[in-house]
Amino acid sequence: MRHSGKALLLLMNLSLLTPSVSQADVIENACRGSERRAATGRLCSCIQSVAEVNLTRHEQKIVSKWFYNPDEAMRTSRSNRRKDEELWTKYRIFGNAAEQQCG
Repeated sequence: MRHSGKALLLLMNLSLLTPSVSQADVIENACRGSERRAATGRLCSCIQSVAEVNLTRHEQKIVSKWFYNPDEAMRTSRSNRRKDEELWTKYRIFGNAAEQQCG
C-alpha cells in the first residue's frame, strides 16, 4: 500500500509536468479543426512535427489561433512591436519548412 501511494503521487506529479495530447498538439488540432479541405490528418500531423522544431510551445499556441482568426495573423505581421516581428519571422520560417516537408 505504501508503494502504491508513492507511485500515485509520482504519476500525479508527472502529469502536471507533461503536456496532454490536446496541449502538445495545438497546431495539429487547429489544422484538423479548420474548414480547409486539404487539412488531412496526415498533413496536419506533419505540420505539427515541423512546428515542434521551429516554434516554442507558447508560439504554437499563438499561431494555432490564427487558423480560426486570420485577421490576428495579419495584425501580427503588420505590427511594429519587436516580439511580434520576431514571431512573424519565425512563423514565415515555419511556414516555408512546412511547405517543403509536408506539401
